Amino acid sequence: SGFARYFGAMFEDDLVVFENLEYGNALYVMCENWKVLSQRSRMDLLKGPADGFERILHTSGWQAQLEGIINSFRDGK
Repeated sequence: SGFARYFGAMFEDDLVVFENLEYGNALYVMCENWKVLSQRSRMDLLKGPADGFERILHTSGWQAQLEGIINSFRDGK
């Protein structure tokens, strides 16, 4: 419910990216606990430490940043 307006892309069982196409929203990359994290609100996630997720703003180079995170995750397996 926390990411109801987002759609998810599963790259691995424990690596999911949540995206919202609406202008101004960020992309969220979630790892091991993505099922639990995705139930929380975005505001709740941003209040605490960024444990288990990375937030990517849609600024210049966001695609390369996402690719780097995904590659790092896969290299670490």
